[in-house]
Amino acid sequence: MGLFFRQLEVSPTQAGVMYRDNRRVRDLAPGFYRVFDPTRRVRVYTLPTAPLAFPVYSQEALTQDGIAFRFSYTVRFVVDDAERALGQVDLSGDPDSRFGTTGFGVQTPLAQLQELLHAYVQAAVKDRV
Repeated sequence: MGLFFRQLEVSPTQAGVMYRDNRRVRDLAPGFYRVFDPTRRVRVYTLPTAPLAFPVYSQEALTQDGIAFRFSYTVRFVVDDAERALGQVDLSGDPDSRFGTTGFGVQTPLAQLQELLHAYVQAAVKDRV
């Protein structure tokens, strides 16, 4: 019986989304889950719910009179909707990877979200300045 079940974990400061056969099954709150999965086709992707931040260094902007100035800033964000956030990234890699990239060279969902947010914020700040 134990061969057909898997134990899945969602850490206390994370939100999880479970997929079976590449279709979303349900959202997972923090905790341990025992799932019937004899063919190993269940995947769980987790994203942190705690506030995160990343720095953006050495952005350059020109004033109207042509003077260049540089500035740096920090972006602080919280993943509020894990399902919507995972819909913005490539989920073809290994969801169990704890580092910036998976074994196949695909970035983890969190790394992809940070990169996407970095590009959006960078463009918005430059427009605003």
